[in-house]
Amino acid sequence: MTSFLRTLIIIISIILLLRFVTRVFMPYVLRYLMKKSEEQINKKFNEFNQQNNKNSYDTTNQTNNVKPKEKKKVGEYIDFEEID
Repeated sequence: MTSFLRTLIIIISIILLLRFVTRVFMPYVLRYLMKKSEEQINKKFNEFNQQNNKNSYDTTNQTNNVKPKEKKKVGEYIDFEEID
């Protein structure tokens, strides 16, 4: 019986210790993860902006030289009426 109580007390103390440790260290861990994800997002955003600015310069030069395509005429519209 004493070994059962001893085991139970050890299990409960481990659970309580883990709860305490997570409450103390979790804000630091979350802050670190948020900072890392923010850096990654900013990096991708800056890469996209640099790439977009480079492409917009290229497309402005190309659009001045390109003539718009003429639309093909398929035919005229026929309105059918239902017969009762």
